[in-house]
Amino acid sequence: MGYVYVVYIDVSWTRNAEKQLCSEGLLIGKTLFEKLGFLISFSKSVFVPCQTIEFLGLILDSIRMIVMLTQRKTIKVRNLCLSMINQKFMSARDLSKSIGNLIACLPAAQYGQLHYRHLGRFKIKSLKESGGNWDVICSPTKLERSEFQWWIDNIDHMGRWMVKIGGDYNLFSCQDLVFTCQDMCFY
Repeated sequence: MGYVYVVYIDVSWTRNAEKQLCSEGLLIGKTLFEKLGFLISFSKSVFVPCQTIEFLGLILDSIRMIVMLTQRKTIKVRNLCLSMINQKFMSARDLSKSIGNLIACLPAAQYGQLHYRHLGRFKIKSLKESGGNWDVICSPTKLERSEFQWWIDNIDHMGRWMVKIGGDYNLFSCQDLVFTCQDMCFY
């Protein structure tokens, strides 16, 4: 069979349908990463198989088959949107940071992809008009502000089902990549 690892920069997880195989996969992955020269942070690591885990600000729950935002990320994004919606002027750099935070929520935001694109177009337009100056000051219209408002109104209720397609479970990432797993289970 083999082992499945999801690795993103310095964070990773593995999954398997059986607890024993997952434990073996954890040990093999840990050994492999150490042999490749990676330093493992044992204080931040979970070496006991589980069915619910926090990964990149998301809670992956293989029991309920749902992806949710952590409370910490929910508060951060809500406060960011509240701050941005109340600013008459903002830099393209700050706008871009806020868009990045919204995009990081997309795996848990069912309709989130519909509510950041106006901000992205506004950022690109501002950068074009300024010759690529990230410190250019821009003034968002009601349309761009409505994107932040949608996130404020919906951030507390976000959660997205892991979609079952053709016998496999698929996690859709913010760049529309698909991670496919046979039996979505973290133990």
